[in-house]
Amino acid sequence: MFLMSQKQTALLTLFLAALVLCLSLIFQPRGAKSPSSNLPIPAPYQYNGDWTALVALPKPSKWFFAPPSPPTQWNLQKGKKLFQKHCASCHGIHGDGKGAAATYLRISPANLVKGPLKFKSHLGKAPSREDLFRSITVGFPLSGMPSFGHLSPQDRWNLVAYLISRSSYLQQPKGKDLPSPPQVPSTPETLARGKALYQKLNCNTCHGIKGDGKGVIAGSLRDGQGKRIQPANFLLGYSGVKSGHTAKDIYRVILTGIPPFMPSHMPYLKQYTTKDIMSLARYVENMIFQGEEGIQKDWLAFQKEWRRRYPMEGLEKQAYPNRHDPALSRKFRQTSREKAKEKGCLACHEGIHLIQGDNGKMGEAILAMAGGEQGRTCVVCHEGNPQAYTKENAHANMFPDPGSMWVVSFAKGCGKCHVGHHGLSSLHGMSFPVKMQGPMVVNSRISDPSGKTGHSHVYRTQRSMMSTEFGKASYALQVAGFLKPREFIYADFEMADPLGEKPLVGTKAYQKWLLEALQKKEMVRIEKTRAFPPFYGMKKEWKKKKTRYLVDYYRKACGRCHLWHQGRYLKGEFRGGGCSACHVLYSREGLYEGKDPTITKKKGGHPQFHKITAKIPHTQCARCHMSLYKHENIPPDVKSLTGYGPEIHLDRGMECIDCHTSIDLHGDGNIYPSLQYQVETKCSDCHGTRQAFPWELPLGDRRKKGSPRGVFRYCETCQTHISQKGTCPNCQVRNKQAKIIEYLLTSRGNPRGNVFRKGNRVFLRRKMDGVLREVPLLKTGKLQSIRRNFPELKPYHSRTDLIQKHKRLECSACHSRQTSKCYICHLVRDDKKSSPDYLLSPPRFNPKKGTLTHYFLTKGSFNPKEVPRTKQERFWGLGHPDILPTLTGTLRPFQPVCITYAVIEKKVFGGDKPPFEKLVQKFYRLHMGKTFLGTPNAHEFTQRPRNCIECHKTNSQNQNPGEKEDEEE
Repeated sequence: MFLMSQKQTALLTLFLAALVLCLSLIFQPRGAKSPSSNLPIPAPYQYNGDWTALVALPKPSKWFFAPPSPPTQWNLQKGKKLFQKHCASCHGIHGDGKGAAATYLRISPANLVKGPLKFKSHLGKAPSREDLFRSITVGFPLSGMPSFGHLSPQDRWNLVAYLISRSSYLQQPKGKDLPSPPQVPSTPETLARGKALYQKLNCNTCHGIKGDGKGVIAGSLRDGQGKRIQPANFLLGYSGVKSGHTAKDIYRVILTGIPPFMPSHMPYLKQYTTKDIMSLARYVENMIFQGEEGIQKDWLAFQKEWRRRYPMEGLEKQAYPNRHDPALSRKFRQTSREKAKEKGCLACHEGIHLIQGDNGKMGEAILAMAGGEQGRTCVVCHEGNPQAYTKENAHANMFPDPGSMWVVSFAKGCGKCHVGHHGLSSLHGMSFPVKMQGPMVVNSRISDPSGKTGHSHVYRTQRSMMSTEFGKASYALQVAGFLKPREFIYADFEMADPLGEKPLVGTKAYQKWLLEALQKKEMVRIEKTRAFPPFYGMKKEWKKKKTRYLVDYYRKACGRCHLWHQGRYLKGEFRGGGCSACHVLYSREGLYEGKDPTITKKKGGHPQFHKITAKIPHTQCARCHMSLYKHENIPPDVKSLTGYGPEIHLDRGMECIDCHTSIDLHGDGNIYPSLQYQVETKCSDCHGTRQAFPWELPLGDRRKKGSPRGVFRYCETCQTHISQKGTCPNCQVRNKQAKIIEYLLTSRGNPRGNVFRKGNRVFLRRKMDGVLREVPLLKTGKLQSIRRNFPELKPYHSRTDLIQKHKRLECSACHSRQTSKCYICHLVRDDKKSSPDYLLSPPRFNPKKGTLTHYFLTKGSFNPKEVPRTKQERFWGLGHPDILPTLTGTLRPFQPVCITYAVIEKKVFGGDKPPFEKLVQKFYRLHMGKTFLGTPNAHEFTQRPRNCIECHKTNSQNQNPGEKEDEEE
């Protein structure tokens, strides 16, 4: 026996410990992991630097942590002020979960007075004060509750004290502590035991066999307000659980339960051991880790496939004009740390107009999502870091335009509130790895008092005519001879409708009528569109050169008004993309007029104010829908396109939004090939017919017999729909004075929020200024005023038998003379120059910004050609448009689709030695005559109707200019 020194003893101990560790690793069963490492944990949200901001779901912070010691004294008055500022907008001023923003949240706010609250760390009925401190600090971002970790610990404790003082439920004593979690390694045997327990304890009835949250009873779970409760989806990875994703966190939740649906599993400890429960936790943890890793791989595959479909290599590109002032950028590139912490974004943007919307409710919702801090409201929509003191860090992963279609399509920006319950599962026909959904579900009643058409805006707008330009693209290809008449295949972009033919929105009457119309083939719905063909690479398909040139012209001119990119940097065309194209107003010059000191007022490309509005003037619509307004010599308040007198609705102070409904603009979720199928607004919705009031007409075609459509009876006092005549039953119970309004319905059964009936009179409230105007009804003698005002028309319009024979006529057939003033485009195409392709560019958007930062160019540039005065006069003012049948069988004005002439300039090479070249100009007629006609979708109504002789012409009178076909020269 020998003695060792203290140093030798320490070295021997260290050696033996290392030896034991090595032997344990060597002889560990195959597939097992050490308790410390367990499974390899994927790093959260390391998808791709460019796409991180778009695809990353909110990552919940670790809920269970040791909070700082509570103070010795509580300041309840300070806690009350903090509650009113940060919490009351969702949880209500009394803490009952009925705040102003509560109705918009997809998951109802907790009732802090009566409970039950979901997360606690002990076996009592109510969470402890430490648990409340944890929840306030961490927040639940997927449910819409932000983190309040930016508040000082003292303020958070004061807030906890105030909550406890207001609730007997929270004043209950703390329960017993949980049994300590045992050390159970994540071995295959452990996972197999956990999986068996997962099934024995019926976890799969809610969470599903695969852990995807689709158990057999998952769809029936509802909270106290009737909102659906979604069980945790473990396949979403870290974002699928709210209070921690480690085995210890899951162990705690299993034992405490999540009231009221997930019970505590403590009673099972009589049958199972804590090691069994920990095995179950390990199994769930494994599903979460696999889900996280799978999502990352799937998003990387999605991005790779996207770039394969839309490559940027080898393409010529042109940067979108810089709209910022370098001097201002340098001036505000940094602020102080203290100011950034105190004011957030307002440290630099002080004076900016805070987003409120038209009625203030949007501002309340955004302020609630920002935790009551005005300086943090910007990041709700724009993302970024509100407490960073440098511009670079504050604007990291920030979206300049949160209304961009690319941003909202990933449930960011406007998509946080306007995606709807269905979520988003694809983009341009490519499936997402996970369904994208925001924390809020807004159901707007601005244009529809029933609220049936006020949700799921993003999914609908993606498939609407303003995003796909389906009708315009189809007609262009029909004109080119690539498609047969009334053949609808190609839109601006590839788009699919995976949710089926039942519309996402609309009243039951609307949905029933639409499904019947689709079955009878009175309506046409397309399940999937194909992207508009490219100009290059399609020479075999294009048999004629002139066909290809028209396609290229469409891609570089006609097809630029879709919502997938912002407007051009030109006077009269400044606008945002997506939601911002309509709801954010721009001046003709695109200059900022607000008080934000960081935005220049000398460069175009900025909205007038930092404001979102539903009060959209017709001048904003004209950014795309009326090229006349873009002409610098035409005043912006012009009220006539034809010179036949002022447009009667504009002359009465009305705007486009007074007539057009949410479905007209956003669609209903289906893909329609023409405006005639999407637009539900008809003149008879307000004016009726000579034989019937609007409420006496049937749904759909007014010429057919059917039950009267009726009205939508709505009580404004209690904001409920009343199905039967009489007073409001809710107001009777509450002894309140009922204010019942009878709103008129559209031709397809949806209420019009600004047109209502009083007796046999109809009134319209203008949306821009609230002015009330009476609507003239044809049945009450409007026809007599036409005879009185225009006596020269009396011999024709007094013939009732003729009116009966003209039932197929739409109102625009007689009351609109709108037609193009110059419908022939004279262009010169230069093959040597390049120009932006407005269909090639948008899918190659910048994912860091969520918008288009470059235009991508292809060879071929079209420029206007000087036309001799005599020829210009020949095509200036076509007179009266023809009356022809529409796709739905009615008669309305038609005009020749844009007839385009182009001079193609090319270099033609010939001979061998020496080489020579000559410039050859070829004159192409890109559209053949009157074969293809299109409706101008008349918006130019006058009280004076057309004379009969204007329609019933002789053949010689009915010939349009340019009808003879031109050959190549």
